[in-house]
Amino acid sequence: ADITLNPGTVSEARFGHNSAAPGPGDISVTATGNIALNGAGAIPTAIRTQGNVTLQASAAGKTITEQSAGRILANLLTVTADSGVTLTGNNNAVSSVAITNNSAGAVSFKNTTALDIAAGNITNTGRNVTLDNTGAVTDTGSISSGGLELLGTGPYTLDNTSNSVTTLAANISGAGNGLTFVNAGALTVGTVNTVGITTAANPAGNTGGVTLSTVAGDLVVSQAIATGAATVATTGSAVVNSGAISLTAGGSGKVFGTATVTAGSATVTGGVVGDTATVGNITISGNRVAQAAAGATPFAVAFNAANAGAGTSNQGRLNVTTDGVGTAGDIRVTSATPLFTNTITSGDPGALISIATTGGNNLTNVGTITGPGGITLDAGAGTFTNSATGTLTTSNNNNLISIIANDWNLAGGSSITTGASGGAITIDRTAAAQISLGTALTTAELATVTTSGNF
Repeated sequence: ADITLNPGTVSEARFGHNSAAPGPGDISVTATGNIALNGAGAIPTAIRTQGNVTLQASAAGKTITEQSAGRILANLLTVTADSGVTLTGNNNAVSSVAITNNSAGAVSFKNTTALDIAAGNITNTGRNVTLDNTGAVTDTGSISSGGLELLGTGPYTLDNTSNSVTTLAANISGAGNGLTFVNAGALTVGTVNTVGITTAANPAGNTGGVTLSTVAGDLVVSQAIATGAATVATTGSAVVNSGAISLTAGGSGKVFGTATVTAGSATVTGGVVGDTATVGNITISGNRVAQAAAGATPFAVAFNAANAGAGTSNQGRLNVTTDGVGTAGDIRVTSATPLFTNTITSGDPGALISIATTGGNNLTNVGTITGPGGITLDAGAGTFTNSATGTLTTSNNNNLISIIANDWNLAGGSSITTGASGGAITIDRTAAAQISLGTALTTAELATVTTSGNF
């Protein structure tokens, strides 16, 4: 039979303690039919205890539901249903949760306090799970689902290496809060009701970052990932940081996709000397960083601006590392915003590195780009700058460093080297463009811009 808890006309109907503060003891509700916690308006139904709560409706086709005025207060909530779990009461306060849904339907759970995925796990294999939490979420246990949607303030730190999710989407609304998610196998950032992954803007501080990784499998960005804008007012020593983004495909996995990964802006309003604004870095690593097929559109990144006025403005940096063999180690990245490259490294002798900006945006290398199989840097109508700390290096015979830009700027201390007999450096620029060697570039430093081929 069904078990239904309906509210009274004046006060809540409840299992458990009737005092304002629930007392000890466990509560177990088992039904051969459905379990429903109904509530209307301000009159809730409730299950209340300081102990554990078990809800079981595991017969074929049976569900467990809770209306918005429902309330579950418990230390550990363990739920088993066959055809759907909807526990979305606005006042649930559960410390840890385990949910198993056997055959059909989605799982949704809403909560108002810090939450841990219990050792009993959340399992809805091949179907969707939605978590909406006010407070931090961690995972002693794991989550297995087709789609996983993460909502609420967060932060979410779901780093159990046994997590098994096909598609991930998230909207983290808490200012300064971010998302960390580790998946055992391949993972796609896509649509699970929510589209893509975002962290909230913060008008009075830092914003949260996004860290995604697979133990072994591809990481596919089919919908956008973006961190929020971070803002603070000047103090003369104000510091503000927007959220960084880290994407790692483990094993032989690749990082690729059709959507853009964007780091949010960082602003000190009315910034003066002593204030600092820093945009988060984007760091990518895997067997390959590009689209799935050679020749397809490169992986897209974007950086919003850092602006501390008269203070220090640190633009976000791109870091990419691959360990793939041959063309599997290729790195192909494009940006529709100004781009600062930091560490770009391919570990395979045959791998190519291709970095481009579009729309006349400048391309600046501030770190080390190592492409044994060749390097192509294309700023289009923009300016390419190899800063004083910038190094470009290839090492294999007949491999090329090709730089395309409207203007060049080689700062003092910069280095461009093809360390092989058949290598070459090519320059492609408009007839009216300038190549500046930098006012601090000495004869000895100029000698570090070397080639065995044609310049």
